[in-house]
Amino acid sequence: MQTIKRISTSFTFEVPSSGATRWKAPAAGQLHACRARIWLTREGDLTDYWLDAGHSLEITRGQTLWMGAEGGEPVYLQFVMAESRSPRLQAALQTMRRALRLPAGTSGALMGRR
Repeated sequence: MQTIKRISTSFTFEVPSSGATRWKAPAAGQLHACRARIWLTREGDLTDYWLDAGHSLEITRGQTLWMGAEGGEPVYLQFVMAESRSPRLQAALQTMRRALRLPAGTSGALMGRR
């Protein structure tokens, strides 16, 4: 009998249109903006990130984020938990990020910064 291997687990949540919302990541993974534009900042990171629909941001387990919707309407975010990666793969990814001079945790098209 074959077993099914879990590749990822995801859920979608809504960020209200008013004020800033605090969220703590339950696991490492990616946040994908599904609708509208959202502002995010990570605790301990001085950079603000702006994600348009279709863009994503990698986050680590336990990381606290502050986020807010832009434009007066709620934003939907999809959180996709990452498949566990070997330490060797993590080191290789970090080396590539440094070589490309990308901030840790960015993926896909680099988000515009303000």
